[in-house]
Amino acid sequence: MGARAVFPPWGRTMKRTGSGWRSDIAAPVATGGLAVLFMALAVTAFARESGWKLTKQDENPRIFAITEPSASNLNVKVVALTCEEVHGRKSLQFQIYPINLEPILPVGSSRDQMKDEPRAEIVVDGQIYPTLLAFGGDYGVLMDREEGGLPVLSRPLLEAIEHGHTMIVRFDLLREPAGRSSEFDGELRIDLQSGEGSAAIAAVRRACAF
Repeated sequence: MGARAVFPPWGRTMKRTGSGWRSDIAAPVATGGLAVLFMALAVTAFARESGWKLTKQDENPRIFAITEPSASNLNVKVVALTCEEVHGRKSLQFQIYPINLEPILPVGSSRDQMKDEPRAEIVVDGQIYPTLLAFGGDYGVLMDREEGGLPVLSRPLLEAIEHGHTMIVRFDLLREPAGRSSEFDGELRIDLQSGEGSAAIAAVRRACAF
């Protein structure tokens, strides 16, 4: 049995296992519809760009760095490093936005194949970071530690993302056939230095004072 950690802001419970964090339930983790709205605007602006891009909204203090995966077998359009404020506290989140805001799944799969306890892990230049996977409405959120009851990205992982070269996110999303052990069935590969790269990621970190 993995140790259980409770994250009060959303009344959800996570279980830590030998291979990482996994969710007991899916629940909103941040600003819900607003996050989807602003990210949709960002994706539109990003359509003709290549690599990481720093994006701001004049009417909203949120700032985020976005890019498209360089390779993936998932229905994911864009990923983002964002500074979120929840219950008056700021945290950095790595958010994943699927095409048409559908559930995040391997291409060709259907939502009725999704398992109840999906999990993920992040690998940056060969270093593995056990990862918490949560869902906020129609997007996914990756974090790797808890601080004061708030799930966040740790400084070591942020340093790796800012200064590393290749980030791979592995997902275990689909139910395995009876008798088969759990295994990863989805993967995103992200070029960390493409476009504005480190500069965009550093700007989001500064905005979140992290």
